Amino acid sequence: MKSAIYTLLLSLVLFFWSGALEAQVYILNEDFSTANGITPPVDWINTTVTGQATDKWHFDNPGNDTIHYPVTAPFAIFDASNYSAGGGNETATLETPFFDASVGSHCLLFLDQYRNLVAGDTCRILAFDGSSWVKVIDYTATSSTNPEHQVLDLSSTCAGKTNAKLRFQWIGVGAGYWALDNIRIYSPLLLDAGISNIDSPAMPFNAGLNDVKVTLNNYGYTTLSSATIRWSVNGVLQTPYSWNGSVPFGNSQANVNIGSYNFPSGVASQVKVWSEMP
Repeated sequence: MKSAIYTLLLSLVLFFWSGALEAQVYILNEDFSTANGITPPVDWINTTVTGQATDKWHFDNPGNDTIHYPVTAPFAIFDASNYSAGGGNETATLETPFFDASVGSHCLLFLDQYRNLVAGDTCRILAFDGSSWVKVIDYTATSSTNPEHQVLDLSSTCAGKTNAKLRFQWIGVGAGYWALDNIRIYSPLLLDAGISNIDSPAMPFNAGLNDVKVTLNNYGYTTLSSATIRWSVNGVLQTPYSWNGSVPFGNSQANVNIGSYNFPSGVASQVKVWSEMP
């Protein structure tokens, strides 16, 4: 089990454990850092299905479109407004390599995207289930936030498959664009929780009795309803906290008050927090 560590002004050292750091299995993780021009990362496929020969996905943002963080250059973009205007309708696909999703019974897609669409545009994501392509979702003529973080469940199509893949398909009318980045395919455990932050106390704070508050994350596939949060100060175990609630996958609950501690003045205190039994 790995831990994340940070130090506050040399007087309070906080440790928090996230069980998910050990349990996460990323089957594919692509930020397009090795792509350039119209050349995708190794084993990705960039295809013009219909339209002009120039109707390709790009990785150099040829229209200088403003896409906000966490989308960062280079990223994938089909920019019909920039290089397809006046050329009629177009269809182009960006396809991942084959990936092995047999490591678990669940499979999720994470991505950051921005869709700037006009009437007639469709952004489509398809999944290959080992024998055929299955539509996962269509986005039509509705622009997204800039950017939008999306989590899509691929379990019914890809989980358990040794030869799955994804296809990002632009179907357009010579206007609009679709930007993609941080594409991650992830196989979560059914139940998995972790402490992602110690919210309080935070420097500076007064010596004496202070509440200890943490952020509890759900890294499991199902909604988290309970967990035991354990903690210690200077190696001395404190009273465990039995948490109950409802946190969907990928979400968290901040400022969970797990107890209080009388911190002495002028003495370094080491606080460790971890979760068990999600």
